[in-house]
Amino acid sequence: MTGRSLDGMIVLVSGAAGGIGRTVVLKVARAGAVVLACDRPGSSWKALDKAWLSDEQLSADEATQPLERIELDLSSLQGARAFVDEAARRFGRVDGLVNIAGYWQTKPFLDITPDQLDEMLDANLKTAFYPAQAVVPLMLKQGRGRIVHFASTAGEYGSISPGSHYAAAKGAVIGLTKSMAREVSIHGILVNAISPGPIDTTALSGGAMLDIGVASQRTLLGRLGEPAEVAEVVVFLLSEAASFITGQIIGVNGGSRL
Repeated sequence: MTGRSLDGMIVLVSGAAGGIGRTVVLKVARAGAVVLACDRPGSSWKALDKAWLSDEQLSADEATQPLERIELDLSSLQGARAFVDEAARRFGRVDGLVNIAGYWQTKPFLDITPDQLDEMLDANLKTAFYPAQAVVPLMLKQGRGRIVHFASTAGEYGSISPGSHYAAAKGAVIGLTKSMAREVSIHGILVNAISPGPIDTTALSGGAMLDIGVASQRTLLGRLGEPAEVAEVVVFLLSEAASFITGQIIGVNGGSRL
């Protein structure tokens, strides 16, 4: 897909300061959308700010404007409503929501504490559920909208590394995506999820090199995916090119599950 296919859209992106998140922000902006980026309080925006100011593919006007951003805890309905309300205040509407916010942790099943389970559900399920719940009323009034959740291959097939609490949370995101699509697609709101496989981000590279090598070899391409390859699919799902796609879990995994 080429061209500025998201011209004029207002798109909210959570988890925007992370490796995939900041790439999505840049790709969506390059495609013509106005982006309101959100991450949790205390997040480091240095990498995204640097990429924003140095991105030659942004227009001169975009590159000289500060990135529209906000810091909120989206694991609460109050925080999610504040995110949507701020977008409505600044721009008057919301056309797309991309829920990337999440957290990955490895832990043997029997060692997972109640607090760790709650933390994983907060970070991976509630940060998708509550922003979607907050934005759908506005999209219903508009008669259209696009919502893209982020699942994981761990949610589809189980976690390769010990992490059943993470897999359970991401599996819930898949159920959320399909159930939401059944309810709201008839009203012009398309809901899909991206399920990344092993992607070359700081979260993955924080593990042992052996783990990274194993992850690379799980794909049919023999390498990790790039954040830009995930971001391109986000742009597609937000665009009119995906106007007959809803309730789907789109695997961006290099064939790692075949």
